[in-house]
Formats: sequence, C-alpha cells, structure tokens
Amino acid sequence: SAKVGKTAIVEQFLYDAFPVHHSATVEQLYRAEYQVRGTGSLTLDILDTSGSYEFPAMRQLAIKSGDAFILVFSVDDSESYEEVRRLRELILELKSRDNNDNHNQIPIPICVVGNKNDLLDDRRVIRKVLILVIY
Repeated sequence: SAKVGKTAIVEQFLYDAFPVHHSATVEQLYRAEYQVRGTGSLTLDILDTSGSYEFPAMRQLAIKSGDAFILVFSVDDSESYEEVRRLRELILELKSRDNNDNHNQIPIPICVVGNKNDLLDDRRVIRKVLILVIY
C-alpha cells in the first residue's frame, strides 16, 4: 500500500537518515555493498515499490526474482494490513511454484513490519489479529 513508510524504512536502514517530507515513489532500486566477516562481500539490492500495483505482471516478476521480502503496513491503516496479507500469500504461491519446478524446498524469508507505531491512538490493526493471521 502507498504511504505506509516503505521508503522511510529503506532510507533509515541504508543511510541512517529519515526523510522529512513524503514524496510518492514510483519504483526505486537501491544497492548497497557490505563486507561479511569470513565470507567476503554481499550485494544487497532493495526494490522500493510504489504500493500501487497497476501492473500485475511487473509485480509477479519482482516476486519471482526476489530472494527475501519485507512487507510493510501502517498500524493506522487496516487496508494496508490486508494488502500485506494478500501479498504474502501471492509470494508464497509464486515461490512455491518455482520451488516445485526446481524440486527445491527453500524457505522464503518474509518479514512483516507494522510501521507508524507512534500513531497508537489511531491504531486500526489489532496486535492479536496480526499475530494470528501472519503465522
């Protein structure tokens, strides 16, 4: 979903900076290099999506090429939570299909982030429901 804080999370993680003003993301690819002790370097590509998926084929391609997923919803927006649920199911379905084609059973790393916890007075997603549904 749009306006849940995906770009803010990415920029905080990569640059230790919080964007003050919101600007709509179309689609942004970030790349970072990390040195991992004992194993060399790791290249991390992060695809920051717009949150509006008008092109299902592009969404499916991004999922199929991804190795791990961070799904973000806003605690003050129950529809964003429902979108995360749908997206998680789509990821599991598409990746499961790929695993069956390759005869691999590789677990799919998916992290679900409830953002904007500073807006607790406006909370629309109940914590108990979140835990029950995601697992």
